[in-house]
Amino acid sequence: MLCFGDMNGDPADPALVQLARLGQLQCMCSAPCNWGSHCSHLETMMACDLVYSTPSDCSVRSWRHGGTKEALLAGTLPSDHRPLHAEIDIAISPPKL
Repeated sequence: MLCFGDMNGDPADPALVQLARLGQLQCMCSAPCNWGSHCSHLETMMACDLVYSTPSDCSVRSWRHGGTKEALLAGTLPSDHRPLHAEIDIAISPPKL
């Protein structure tokens, strides 16, 4: 399983810790995160756009945020979050005969 998006918290947030535990998900970044993908209503940078995955036939090879912190703060991105790009590996099993 893959889970992407605005999680409204960083990987250390208790709700995300529980999500990861219950879903047997691994966050693709470790806490604490030293980057920002969103500027909160308090005007602080948040690392809340995350990628989680489970060990399976479908996994995240790599991920990154697009745009820059400067563009985010200047409001020149099309969203109030930096875009999240991920490369996904999908293992295709041969059909059973």
